[in-house]
Amino acid sequence: MRYKSPWEGAHGSQARQVVVVADPVRLTRSGARVEAAQDGIPLYVYLVKDRYSGAFEILQMDATWDIHASDGKDALMVKTARYRFRQNEVISIPTTLYGDMTKRTDAKVEPGKVVGCLSDGDKLHYLIALPQAQNRGDELDVKFSVRLVDTFTGSNEFVGLTVSRPIKKLTMHVIMPEGRPCTSCWLKVNQSTRRKTLTSSREGHDGRTRLRFDQRHPRLNDRYEINWAWPETSALSSEA
Repeated sequence: MRYKSPWEGAHGSQARQVVVVADPVRLTRSGARVEAAQDGIPLYVYLVKDRYSGAFEILQMDATWDIHASDGKDALMVKTARYRFRQNEVISIPTTLYGDMTKRTDAKVEPGKVVGCLSDGDKLHYLIALPQAQNRGDELDVKFSVRLVDTFTGSNEFVGLTVSRPIKKLTMHVIMPEGRPCTSCWLKVNQSTRRKTLTSSREGHDGRTRLRFDQRHPRLNDRYEINWAWPETSALSSEA
């Protein structure tokens, strides 16, 4: 069955057509096998659906919280991501942080420039201007960093990330300050009461404790939190 395309003239002068498939079939387009749509969905819409599911997808994201100070009052959060663009002429991308906005300072990005931010409840949205327009199929590595002040001052702390964009692989790291390893650590998903125990490790010559979590194809809008308990700073002072 064939219907006129919205691009087709009154006398059929435009050659492009929209084909509606009543039953599932397999077609070959540019050497790739594609499943045709069902229930009368236009096949053209099915073939170009990726173009309308957002300006980009994230192939890999690595979010690291590096806590420098033993009292937890100075830390650096770095998000490194590889973007694949789904549309043409993309000149900016957003990134979002959660938590106390007064404790986020000195936001930087490479490449590009942070050109604005918008507070929305417990979220802070940053707008990043890209160094040049990106087109469909282009890939770009972007490194975003922000300083966290007076953030990890309790005996039980956490870092979190909400999946607001499609991500193929997500990695989260927490690097503890020297001389203050965690006593326990666990993962929570979507504020669930269930906990998944994480394993801490010590890598490198500095002897600092590191926590890590990996997830392939995390679900959109899921929230992942790495939680930990560590000694009070008063206990560290008495030991010293």
